[in-house]
Amino acid sequence: MRRRLTRSFFALSATAAASVVVIAVAAVLGPGVRPSQSDEIGLVRLETLRPNEVVRLSVKELSGLDRLANAERERGHMTLWGPRSRPAGMPILLVLAKDDGVHAFLGVDPRTGCELDEKTGGVSGVGSFAFVDTCHGTAYDLSGRPTRGPGIWFLDELVLHIRSGIVYAEPHKVIAGAVAVPGY
Repeated sequence: MRRRLTRSFFALSATAAASVVVIAVAAVLGPGVRPSQSDEIGLVRLETLRPNEVVRLSVKELSGLDRLANAERERGHMTLWGPRSRPAGMPILLVLAKDDGVHAFLGVDPRTGCELDEKTGGVSGVGSFAFVDTCHGTAYDLSGRPTRGPGIWFLDELVLHIRSGIVYAEPHKVIAGAVAVPGY
């Protein structure tokens, strides 16, 4: 009889402790916060973006996304020179396109890993290119499409969410640039 009481007491104590933990977690997260949102990285307020102008950021938490995109391309049997170590952070190029919303590109050439220079000069009426690979000269337009040079892939792009006027990026997801040149 005494053993049953001890086991019952232990089971009730464990259940009560688990309930307290569940209540504490719910209180910390709150009713409106999904766990998937907690690791997103706020990049910029939407109101600071002007159509077809580029905002350049360096975000340490996004380092390594070029490796992830390159691995995705390699699964499709496309071997590239590869990404580079970026201890200072991943360069990000944010654009509010007039026609299709906000884009955030990795500021590196997907073929070589070289950084991209922004060539719009803050002017909204840019010509055929907006970004240029500093090593090999591949030029890209504001949609991330190569327009000249040896590169054949679209730029790699962040997965974005906009909430409460803030642009957020997912730190563990990237859209690997697809082949832009027909016939490859």
